[in-house]
Amino acid sequence: MFFNCPNRSPWTKPPRFLLAKFHMDTLAKEYNKKSMRKILRNLPKDLPRIYEDAIQRVHEQDSSSARLAWRVLSWLSYAFEPLTVRQLQHALAVELGDTTFDDEAMTDPEDLVSVCAGLVTIDDESQIIRLIHYTTQEYFEQVRDKLFPGAQVDIAGVCLTYLMLDDVGEQCDAMDADGFNEHFERGADKLHQRYPFLSYAMEYWAPHVRGDREIMFEVLIQDFIAKQATTGERYSLIRKLFRNLLFFRDRVSRSSIAAFFGLTRTLEAEIKKGIDVNDVSDENITALFCAVEGEHEDTVLLLLQAGADAQAGMSAIGPAIKCGNLRLAKLLIDSGGDINIRNSYDRFPALHTACEEGNERVVRFMLDHGADVDSLEYISNKFLERISMKSFDRIIQILVDHGATG
Repeated sequence: MFFNCPNRSPWTKPPRFLLAKFHMDTLAKEYNKKSMRKILRNLPKDLPRIYEDAIQRVHEQDSSSARLAWRVLSWLSYAFEPLTVRQLQHALAVELGDTTFDDEAMTDPEDLVSVCAGLVTIDDESQIIRLIHYTTQEYFEQVRDKLFPGAQVDIAGVCLTYLMLDDVGEQCDAMDADGFNEHFERGADKLHQRYPFLSYAMEYWAPHVRGDREIMFEVLIQDFIAKQATTGERYSLIRKLFRNLLFFRDRVSRSSIAAFFGLTRTLEAEIKKGIDVNDVSDENITALFCAVEGEHEDTVLLLLQAGADAQAGMSAIGPAIKCGNLRLAKLLIDSGGDINIRNSYDRFPALHTACEEGNERVVRFMLDHGADVDSLEYISNKFLERISMKSFDRIIQILVDHGATG
């Protein structure tokens, strides 16, 4: 949902401007007074009927216009965040199997709007292309699965194809591979300017592809993940641009990448092939750690059932505690995870992290499940004094009640 919605039912009374706009759009299709009088007697007064009439007008266009409208409306209905008009232009210009981006395949912004029967607008200031009103967004979220049954397949395929364009790889080749210096950042900015849909594709390709679509795009997913897992190729540079994959510096298994993005079906297929679910990367990362880091409970359950060791590599309990996901933390503890294990990257116990972040619920959970309050002495006997500076009085009291001293 991309609108600030008032606290009332959207279907009670349509806003006057919206009602007038769609009525004018309907009347604009008539060319004589008799037809207009007939239309005026039957104009809808409620929003669902108004939107149904607009959809009918979309359907009555020539096939090329209608096809473009359905794609625009489906993208705006399913997108996880607002899209700029340039992002949508790029997305609609890509077809499954493309290896390069063709600028001549982009559609003019005016056409993107005009074919949608008044349902779509472009904000002049932000250049965000969106549905005309928050009630329009709500309506399409209710009917999108029926109206656009193949939309998620289309979006998933476009996201993966865009990420694997040779053009993108060539731009990455031109960037500095040695860390995140100023030259690299300039190169990344240039890459995103040239390929504006890249940021959306990187962030949301996995949510769009998860589930049955993983089977449909099995070959493309495996190819993409394999190149991401390979050090020394340009796709390892693309991997750097995934801001939440910065801990993947060197070799990392394909199963770890699939786990991080919650691709449970893909990971299940890998497990059936006999992969080692406890494979540890050069940076002590396991697939289980990645699944917890991404907060994908189904993927965590699959790995644990396949024999993943909660103690292998870097402790997976750490990220579960840090993000406050107690369901995952309990799953790991019940599977043999040590709640008192120290993080390999900073040697701090997970209880320290929970206290420093002031998360009372997590601290209580950890102490109730065997966290050793004395482990805080490993850091400093003045730990209570340090967190008192953050005004975490209730945290301090909980620790004192469990025997902490400072």
